[in-house]
Amino acid sequence: MSVDKEMKKYLKYRKEIDKIDRKIINLIEKRGSISKEIGIIKKSLSMPLEDKLRENRITKKYKNKNISNKAIASLFKVLFEESKRIQKSKR
Repeated sequence: MSVDKEMKKYLKYRKEIDKIDRKIINLIEKRGSISKEIGIIKKSLSMPLEDKLRENRITKKYKNKNISNKAIASLFKVLFEESKRIQKSKR
């Protein structure tokens, strides 16, 4: 394949990744909004902020052949911490 074709292919893939990144951010924002509502409900029900059993169950549920378990655990750790931060602000 020529260098020009390879560059076009490279740029096409980069644009696809950019689109995916935007979708990921939008989904994380949506997750944050839902977490805020959950925080309000937890407060009204006097529920604890943290649910380690649920966190562990979710992390184990999403094992993937293309992404290492360590990477999945790290991603979810960040998401869980952000959710708790949002929920804490509603207490």
